[in-house]
Amino acid sequence: MSADEDRNSLLYWWPAVQRLGIPAPDTEIVMIPDGLLEGILGHEPEKLAEAGWPKFFQAVADAADRMGGYPVFLRTDILSGKHNWDDTCYVPSLRVLEKHIGALIEESYIPLGIPDPQAFVVREFLPLQSAFKAFHGLPISLEWRLFAQDGELECLHFYWTPDAIKGWGRYKLPKDWKQQLANLASIEPPVEVEAWARAVTKELGGAWSVDVACDMEGQWHLIDMAEAERNWHPGHA
Repeated sequence: MSADEDRNSLLYWWPAVQRLGIPAPDTEIVMIPDGLLEGILGHEPEKLAEAGWPKFFQAVADAADRMGGYPVFLRTDILSGKHNWDDTCYVPSLRVLEKHIGALIEESYIPLGIPDPQAFVVREFLPLQSAFKAFHGLPISLEWRLFAQDGELECLHFYWTPDAIKGWGRYKLPKDWKQQLANLASIEPPVEVEAWARAVTKELGGAWSVDVACDMEGQWHLIDMAEAERNWHPGHA
């Protein structure tokens, strides 16, 4: 499946975000060479070499350098594996970059029904306003999800519900985590993020979820998108 066919791929929606000038993390895309996925999954050095692993890895490392150095946020065009934060999308140094690339490839084959990744995406790491850490180091942050279709806003919700916070992983939840979460949820995004959702869905057409987040300096950014049918509407069940 190509990016033209899979609207959930960052390769599909990211160009529209750029064209519209919507605030978003600096982003560089490194396409995955043919055969590389099989070499990583099969732990086959010969296949990796034949697929151009050294050149690919250097391209990802160079992209990280252009972000101003580490940490960087790493994902594929399809997913970030954020619940396994410390091992996947959060890359604190070049020393662990190769390991995190492999972990993200493996993460891509855990869910059923999603397409193979076509690219790795190196993004500027944005320290977000956060309450606490959960799962495997994931900061539970000030994020909202907007639903819009063909330029019309339908609704918006704080991203994290109490039911979405689970006690598994390396990080033990603080005793007052529900109150911390409620405090975070009380901070609503500025009205301009609604304009972002209207503009980008008018540009792309169809129904979308649009995720936005606030950094430590109080600036909001569009951080992710997906077709609306893939995401549950909190409070609508």
